Amino acid sequence: ALGADGKPAWKVQTPYSKIYGNPMFDKGLVYLFGQYYANDHAGENDTPYVQNAQPPYFIITAYDASTGEVRWKRQTQPGNRMSAPLVASGVIYFIEETELKTPSPADSNSVQNKTAVTLHAFDVSANKDVWTLPSASYLANLGGPRFIDGDTLLIAEGIGSSEVRFRG
Repeated sequence: ALGADGKPAWKVQTPYSKIYGNPMFDKGLVYLFGQYYANDHAGENDTPYVQNAQPPYFIITAYDASTGEVRWKRQTQPGNRMSAPLVASGVIYFIEETELKTPSPADSNSVQNKTAVTLHAFDVSANKDVWTLPSASYLANLGGPRFIDGDTLLIAEGIGSSEVRFRG
């Protein structure tokens, strides 16, 4: 972050191997979104490939705009996905895709894999969801919520779909 004099005010080492999109600023916090994957830079500058590396995971981090101190962080389990966030008035909107493993009713020695996709409106200062909206679509692929105006949130409903969902 740059100070008023144009010189760096603070610098942080992020947990990301790739940062997506531009930083967002809201209520004194700077938000970053990205992923960590051990092999994101394999082959660059003699960086080795890691055999059997964990699948990538996604991270949203909020830093204090004055100090660079981490104020909030959310990350997925390896292999799960998260959309780019939208931040407005202290609430962060994002879509999280989580793999759920449940015992199989047909065979007690195996598990069933299901995917839960949830749109979150998360109050960062209270550290809790304001509301959640389950979805059957793979919204995490789409980059997340697009914009918010007052109490209306716009998201696309599916890849190549003409459907749009408004949450009001």
